[in-house]
Amino acid sequence: MKKFGRLSRTIGTVASRCVTRFPVAFVFVLALTACLIALVSCDGFDRDTRLTSVLLYYLSVGTALSLSLHLWAEEVRSRRIRLGVQVAAHLLLLADALFCYFYDAGAAAADVAVAHIAMPVVIILSVFVLSFLREKDDVAASNFSRTALWLLLLSIFVGMVMTGGLWLLTFSLERLFALTVSGNVYISIVIVCCLTLPALMVLGLLPSGESKHDRRRGIPSLLHGLLRYLFLPLTGLYMIVLYVYGLSIVVSWQLPDGWVSWMVIVMMALCIAIVALIYPSLGNEADKFDQYVSRLLPALALPLLVLMSVGIVRRFMDYGVTINRLYLATLNMWFYIVCIGLVAGRVRRIIWIPVSFALLLALTSLLPVNYSSITRDVLRRQVKEALSQSGAAAFPLSGEEYMSLASAFTADGFDHVNGKLSYLDEYFGADSYDDMVEAGVAFDIVMAEPDTLYTYVGSDNEIMTYSRAGAMTVQLSGEYAFCTKISIDTMMAERFAIDSMLVCPLGYADDTAIIPLDTLRSYDCDGERPLPLLRTQRGNRVMIDHYYIQIDYDEGRIDCSMQGHLFHN
Repeated sequence: MKKFGRLSRTIGTVASRCVTRFPVAFVFVLALTACLIALVSCDGFDRDTRLTSVLLYYLSVGTALSLSLHLWAEEVRSRRIRLGVQVAAHLLLLADALFCYFYDAGAAAADVAVAHIAMPVVIILSVFVLSFLREKDDVAASNFSRTALWLLLLSIFVGMVMTGGLWLLTFSLERLFALTVSGNVYISIVIVCCLTLPALMVLGLLPSGESKHDRRRGIPSLLHGLLRYLFLPLTGLYMIVLYVYGLSIVVSWQLPDGWVSWMVIVMMALCIAIVALIYPSLGNEADKFDQYVSRLLPALALPLLVLMSVGIVRRFMDYGVTINRLYLATLNMWFYIVCIGLVAGRVRRIIWIPVSFALLLALTSLLPVNYSSITRDVLRRQVKEALSQSGAAAFPLSGEEYMSLASAFTADGFDHVNGKLSYLDEYFGADSYDDMVEAGVAFDIVMAEPDTLYTYVGSDNEIMTYSRAGAMTVQLSGEYAFCTKISIDTMMAERFAIDSMLVCPLGYADDTAIIPLDTLRSYDCDGERPLPLLRTQRGNRVMIDHYYIQIDYDEGRIDCSMQGHLFHN
């Protein structure tokens, strides 16, 4: 009974601390839980998606913002400043949520999305640093961050165990008492156990007072052993592989593969994590091995960043600007800053690492001119220049006018323009390019040189392309009740030909079209003639609008990308 009473008092203390220490965060957690359960119960996700997204964004970001501000306010003496900053921050968040709901961004939608992905990341990072900016060293910040992350992992584990237990209990009630339990009940259990319970556990158990500013040096022996005997050797293996690969491409005088960037990112994440976790053990009485590791790791990682830099430059030169590549280049630059800073500063401070990351993310994402808008403007300028140089007299171009410009490009040149327009269409919508090319034009069709019946790439490859001209009427024979748009993309997947027939699964009702290759060759690069309606194995008819087919005779493979319409009953 004594243990039960002690457990009850502990739970009560944790619950009361949630309410008294973090009242606003507590309200946000409960509101988020109620909102999610209501949406699940009312099938709200299928109704007003914008309202749902904005509401979930506001409540989730509001939880993190209130937690960060409460932790910061504990370090500020002036009550007026504490209240003023918190009220202003929450009013700004509310205004931002209203802006997201009512503002029709159009082509700038990606800019807004990037900013609203970056802002929660910056707020979460502020939870670990705002309260410790005045410290003489970063021991307290490191200990607090380690404790908070440990509490988060522990609470998530407890939530998963509770979820499994309640799911089994609910399922048992169904089996034993012949009850019918809605699937929404199971989802609600996940929400409460894997979201609400972990959030309240973290809020109630976060260190406060002197425990929050724990300046004791040293790390737990278990963590020290894991770092020394597991994660440090793993980091060493990454470095060895990267150094060997770097030497091999220098000897063979080749450019690095794009995959090397991901290996460098993982290696740097391991290095930063190891240095941050062993930081409390560094000092006058620190283990000499830890000091050696903390200074050697960034020094060894610094030369390997060149591999990532060269790979990024190669991507920019070959494929141009994208949002992801700009962020990847910025991450590479930040890695240089981290390594040089740790080597030059001899790991005296580490709090500047998350602070610098948050500042770079804010500068590149939260401002009106961010990486998304830069990418859109650069691609628009490049596309317009290319179309103007190809002979476009007036904009916007119709589909026929756009496809007619293919002869003014090389095959690769037209592919690049197509790719940039396709990227604009996918990430920014038709509003980003409809002043140059009319909306609705297909940009995923790869054009070959039009002066030959079919184009050979090398001695053992054959490429055939076709794009039906716009405003073309095709007469249908027979009566069909339905028309289904089909899109087949089997690029780089093995396909086979039987007696020079292309076997092409349509992806609908297990139907397949068997198309003579000679028929496709006769229409290669001739979009003015409509392809005849082709009969499928199930007796339906298929009309092909576009295709791109590459035959690799050496490997015996046919790669096919095709769009069209299936007429069926």
